[in-house]
Amino acid sequence: MSLGMKVAIITSGFLPVIDGVTVSGYHRLQKLSELGHEVKLFCPDYRSLAKLYPNWQDYSGNILPGVTVVNYRACLFLWILKPMSVFGAMVV
Repeated sequence: MSLGMKVAIITSGFLPVIDGVTVSGYHRLQKLSELGHEVKLFCPDYRSLAKLYPNWQDYSGNILPGVTVVNYRACLFLWILKPMSVFGAMVV
């Protein structure tokens, strides 16, 4: 029986994009893996940007021991421009 934690991380970006968020996130995943934790990272896929990032799928699935990257379908965030109700309060 593993004594490690089960961790879920949701992020707006991941590798192959190189920026502070993705690099620090990857280092966090490495450390959690080394410590024996089970991690699921949820991040957008780069299907719509495949010409720019042709190897984006290399960073999906099991990328480290105990670490699984799950891609969600990316979409434009045009809905942000419209007010929405969150828990009964209007958010703009």
